[in-house]
Amino acid sequence: MNTTQNTHSDEEYSLEDMMAGAVPAETPTTSRPTMLFSLRLSEEPTVISFVSNSFVKSAFHYLETPDLKGYFKCNGNGCVLCEAEIKRDYRFLTPVYNLFEQRMEVLAIPTANKPTSLLPLLKPLFGQAGLAISITKNGYQYSVSSKQLPTGLALDQDTIESFQQGLDTKSFALSDIYQTATNEEFEALPNIKTRLAFKRAA
Repeated sequence: MNTTQNTHSDEEYSLEDMMAGAVPAETPTTSRPTMLFSLRLSEEPTVISFVSNSFVKSAFHYLETPDLKGYFKCNGNGCVLCEAEIKRDYRFLTPVYNLFEQRMEVLAIPTANKPTSLLPLLKPLFGQAGLAISITKNGYQYSVSSKQLPTGLALDQDTIESFQQGLDTKSFALSDIYQTATNEEFEALPNIKTRLAFKRAA
């Protein structure tokens, strides 16, 4: 897998811009910092606090092959996974502080807008500082509650500032939570190679 260091180029937008569909997905990069964490949601509550009101729209594919497995960034124009008709999905990404882990993580919000989806449940809380937000996930259904940060429970401002500095200097991008591979690496996978041969046949 390609791990060449490139300049990262996610552009931040408001959620309103994202929802309006006027914002393209981020430009793919080919590195994945080891210190970047993706927030894991489950039936057990995870408690976070928002530290930003800006979002990145990220496009990705899911692969499950003997050689490559997991979520991979879409390579944009000319992506062979798109050509092979491997489903492309999107997430709205935003940085959050995980109060249980006491570290910065990236929250990937599905674009679905159903009543029990994560996006509409979180939307009223975006931009509100000083909240402890509890999220649970059961299948595709989410539950969200919030309250003011309890006394004695504070965010580590040094950690937040260090993370934001990394974003500002483009040392990493929020979309780096996803794995990367080149089109050549994707095309070398037997399953993808067969799909492409079928698609490209006259």
